[in-house]
Amino acid sequence: MEKREKSHWFLKHPMVPAFVLPLGAIIGVTILTSLILKVVVAVCGDGVRSFTQAPEFVTSLLRIALGCIIILVMRVTSEGRFSFGMTGKRFAPGFVLASAGLIIAVLNVIEGHFINSLPLQSTLIGWIVALVGGFAPGFFEEIVCRGVVLGNMMQRWRGKGNYVLMSVLASGIAFGLVHFFNLLNGDVFGTIQQVLYASAIGIFFGAVYVRTRNLWATIAVHALIDFCALMFVGQFDTSTMFSMASAVFTIVAFTVLGLYLVRPSKIQEIRELWENADQD
Repeated sequence: MEKREKSHWFLKHPMVPAFVLPLGAIIGVTILTSLILKVVVAVCGDGVRSFTQAPEFVTSLLRIALGCIIILVMRVTSEGRFSFGMTGKRFAPGFVLASAGLIIAVLNVIEGHFINSLPLQSTLIGWIVALVGGFAPGFFEEIVCRGVVLGNMMQRWRGKGNYVLMSVLASGIAFGLVHFFNLLNGDVFGTIQQVLYASAIGIFFGAVYVRTRNLWATIAVHALIDFCALMFVGQFDTSTMFSMASAVFTIVAFTVLGLYLVRPSKIQEIRELWENADQD
């Protein structure tokens, strides 16, 4: 046990990785994307600039690679004892619980097609970028924010009063607060909306994860939500009444739903599931 604690000194204070990992990944991926693109242009010539979606594509590939590296590092340093729940166990009930998130995917389609009148991707490369771009955030963010951060909170805070609710709320709100990084774009109102929106989604996906300890279910629904936005060419107008009403609905509905999933009558079931975490 002592060896495990030393290997995971970074995780001893759960709120530290909750902010350091996502922010470090954002900065690191941004720098690496810039360097890779410069190398590609130097090797292939300026003609490669015609691939205007290259930055998004490279960023997505780096996120996927980083997610895989984090899984590997956690498994090696814990000698296999840190479980992400990335098996087939409980995927079906997990997907059923997470499927409420598909409402957001439908809202994305309505907003893109009917509200903003955006065209669908029209090329094979466009659809590939949309698929990879949809999968990458869901894969990386679920591994980090639910798998590592929330999983670590559930283990470190085990035994404390209301530790399940505390873990779900803390990880979800931290996930939302990280989006304050987008203030660098200068859009204060849009950033605040993103913070609240992401917090609600974080609470919901966190609740699904603690109920099932299956990460693939939240990855799948998260990826579908993002794909349903990226399948359109162009940017959504977030100033429309539909967009603002959709955001308010998402914030309220998924916060409430997340809290309902970890209601008192389910706490004992959740505790038993996580006490046997090392068996998966």
